[in-house]
Amino acid sequence: MIKIFDEQRCLNLNHLAIYLMLTSDEMSLYGDKLEGLNRFSTLTKGIFRFDIVEKGETPYDKLPKEMIRNMRHYNVMARLVDSIHDIYCYGLDEIDLEGDKSSIHEQLKVFVEQICKENIDHLDILYNRTTFTSRTKMKYYLDEDIVKELFEAALKGENTGNNFCKSMIKGDLLTLDMKSSLEIAKSAADSKKEQMESKIEKERCEREEPDHMPRISMTVKFLKTENKNGRENMKPGVELNIDGNIVPVVFDSTDQTFLYIITLMARKEGRIIRRSDFLHIEENPNDNIKELRLRKSMNIWIKKRFQALRLKRSYDDWCRVVKNDIHRMDDAVGKIKRKLWESLCSKYKNAYYYCLLQNDHKFYDIRIYGKAISIDPKILELIDED
Repeated sequence: MIKIFDEQRCLNLNHLAIYLMLTSDEMSLYGDKLEGLNRFSTLTKGIFRFDIVEKGETPYDKLPKEMIRNMRHYNVMARLVDSIHDIYCYGLDEIDLEGDKSSIHEQLKVFVEQICKENIDHLDILYNRTTFTSRTKMKYYLDEDIVKELFEAALKGENTGNNFCKSMIKGDLLTLDMKSSLEIAKSAADSKKEQMESKIEKERCEREEPDHMPRISMTVKFLKTENKNGRENMKPGVELNIDGNIVPVVFDSTDQTFLYIITLMARKEGRIIRRSDFLHIEENPNDNIKELRLRKSMNIWIKKRFQALRLKRSYDDWCRVVKNDIHRMDDAVGKIKRKLWESLCSKYKNAYYYCLLQNDHKFYDIRIYGKAISIDPKILELIDED
């Protein structure tokens, strides 16, 4: 296995994902031999997952040059534990696919064992360093149970089913979940499949703070839009002012519109918006009276702003729908990100990091200061009126 170090931190791949990179012809020739890899615990060690991605002629061009060159030759890739200075590290190797299944399995088993050994070595190095980045990274790894013992147990074939595994598979950590990680890997192996900016670049801009922060202000207001028939309409949205340039953003659904705008309003007033704030309050004899009052007060605060935005459905009806499917808010977060990226990626990429809706599954936030957020006086009047 060769190691590639990536100072640009391009591929935020899930640490437990292993990608076989095959050309279209290789998929036709060897695809059958690679079926069901995840059923073999001798390969997965109870924590890893294999996926196959199609390899094109043009890997992602912002990867390290030696990685671009080697991806054309090597056909299996995994992300290792980060190196010092918060540098990403990937492991690549070549698997001979012409042999039988047992031969392929043996080669993959060796690759998995090498991943475990390299991760153990990297964690040892980080642990023994006293730099700020190393200490910060180790604290993050320790908090999430990314420890030597995990990989040592995997090497011994012991049961490794712990919180780390569950978190990494679901994507509860800073790294991507398996589904998102697979999309990034596909983009890395064949960048020509991207229609606009690369998914890799979008994901990087979500987590990497730019060197320069543009001057950004936001105004919540009603914006002119056109329906399918070309008729003008007024919808609630956000007008971004980026270094003096105006970028209007109107979202595609009530969920997206309200979630983003109420987060801005909360940020402006120093409040915190939680997922649970969108659910109907059901009194319980065991409820703490003070907590119940706070929840009711927050519910009234949110309802007045929902009504002021003149959205298509009633607030009570919307809350009932959300309560029956709270995960639709997670879907809204993803679509908000996509809309903002489409609006900003061509000219204002540095603004995306700050305008992004943050969601840790407990509360929503944004990296813009409250004083940079304005509410149109017409909307304020409607809030007071309601």
